[in-house]
Amino acid sequence: MRLLQRILAILGVAALLGLVVMTLYFALTGSPYFMASLFAMIVVPVFIYGYMVILRILSSSQKKRIEDILEEGAKEAEETAGDDPL
Repeated sequence: MRLLQRILAILGVAALLGLVVMTLYFALTGSPYFMASLFAMIVVPVFIYGYMVILRILSSSQKKRIEDILEEGAKEAEETAGDDPL
């Protein structure tokens, strides 16, 4: 899993660097694609950041939910431990 995360991180950095280089190239050549490239250079990192924040929130709430379920199960086990099934 760590290897996959590293590979994706390297690809993400390369993509962002590519956006910067393309924006600089389009700005220097006066290309009509400059505004689109500038827009992508601003919006793509914002979306990535938003995705990371949402993922962090969902992941922490899911951990909390799992902890609550485990606590409920432990309470039920304690309550039924004293009962004699026969």
